[in-house]
Amino acid sequence: MKFIFLYVFLLFVILSCKKEVGVQGPAGGQGNTGLPGSGGPSDTGTIIGNTVLYNEFSFKETDHSGTIVTLISGNFQQNDTTDLEGNYQFHGIKTDTYDMTFQKSGFGVMKIYGLTHIAGGNVPTKVKDIYLLQMPEKTAVDSLALLANTSSIVFTVFLDTSSTTYVQNYSNFLLYIGKDKDVGMTHYSINWGSGTFNPDGNGGYTAFIDKASLSNVFQPGDSLYIKVYSFNGAVHSTNSATANYYISTGDGGSYIDPATGFYIYPNASAAPKLLVVPF
Repeated sequence: MKFIFLYVFLLFVILSCKKEVGVQGPAGGQGNTGLPGSGGPSDTGTIIGNTVLYNEFSFKETDHSGTIVTLISGNFQQNDTTDLEGNYQFHGIKTDTYDMTFQKSGFGVMKIYGLTHIAGGNVPTKVKDIYLLQMPEKTAVDSLALLANTSSIVFTVFLDTSSTTYVQNYSNFLLYIGKDKDVGMTHYSINWGSGTFNPDGNGGYTAFIDKASLSNVFQPGDSLYIKVYSFNGAVHSTNSATANYYISTGDGGSYIDPATGFYIYPNASAAPKLLVVPF
């Protein structure tokens, strides 16, 4: 009898101590805040660049502000304006290929095509330095003189500043030769290039062409249609009027027209007269 009573008592103790399942206890206090996570890479980034302004006499300006820089891709377009130092920047820009334009009143419009921007990280996309060049007025081509014979052509270009008070750099001229009156930067047979005109000391700039060098393009009886431009292909290295050292504006002051593949010189000023010369 005592054995049965002891068994019942032990069974009661075991059942009363059994853990209840599914019953939620009271919530504990809030723990300390953890460290912020690093997160994934950003899907946007920054594009930065610089523009330098030069006047028509090829001297650097002291104030490089006021150029409107436009970033374009499809229907996306965003503008920024350069500061005193010529700097500009675009923030929050997605990975894409962009075109850019650089505009300021009185200066040639510069363009960039196909800028690749890859977003993410802390390193911005740096655009090449751009030279914005004032449109020629006093340094524009005013008139042309021509002396031609059976073997050569001699051109003399006169600027609006046809005097010895200002001497244009010898490489700041462009000469295009074509087969019709529409000759120009994007339509020509021969680009005579820069560096061919030399000052004569009397306000004129002379170039010499040997007709034999054109014989692979032109034949006897053809007419040569010739157009001459002045532009800032070379600029003074500083803004000092005594500076005699020049630097090339290169592809910072010109661009390739994607439709034609020809170079465009935004601040070039064509002579008002088209020359027609028998070959």
